[in-house]
Amino acid sequence: MSLGFLIPLAIALGSAYIFEKSAEEMALLAASIGIVSLLLSLILLPWQMQLMLLMFVLTKANMLSLPFKGRF
Repeated sequence: MSLGFLIPLAIALGSAYIFEKSAEEMALLAASIGIVSLLLSLILLPWQMQLMLLMFVLTKANMLSLPFKGRF
């Protein structure tokens, strides 16, 4: 399993730190770099982990869409 997805993930985490600590214009640049590198990290993620992430998201979406039986 390739660990190449960790490099963009580390860049995203670093840009999130810079986003928190910097002024407006630099924060905007750090946020855009973070979003792009996070998307790249998700693309480079191995298919097994992508499948686990998809199952997690679908399970949570299903739980949120179910009506709450304690209402009314």
